[in-house]
Amino acid sequence: MRHLIYLYILAVIVAGCATAKTSTNELTIAKAEQSLIKGKTTKTEVIKIFGEPDMVTKDTRMEGVVECWIYAKYSAEYGSNWKNTLILFGFRPPTPMRGFNLMLYFDDKEILKDYSITKIQY
Repeated sequence: MRHLIYLYILAVIVAGCATAKTSTNELTIAKAEQSLIKGKTTKTEVIKIFGEPDMVTKDTRMEGVVECWIYAKYSAEYGSNWKNTLILFGFRPPTPMRGFNLMLYFDDKEILKDYSITKIQY
């Protein structure tokens, strides 16, 4: 029984030192800015470059826009400092988060009309 407790404690400490990241097909701000051409890029091309979007909505607020595709990329960094051992007591220190949202607006011909990139850090 004692060995199981030690094994559990070791597993928790090792897990606390890991880095968790999420990604969407190598999506970066630079790649988005280089690949997207307003009035030219098609939905098919976007899927080849970035994969399927995380969310698709209908948008009628912008003139000529039929659909809005949203890609979200965030990462959380879990450092290897001693504070992570506090997870043993049910507490995890705040973790810095970074990322961005890429919103693509397509017209009824499935051509990119506009896009926006919003950087997020907290």
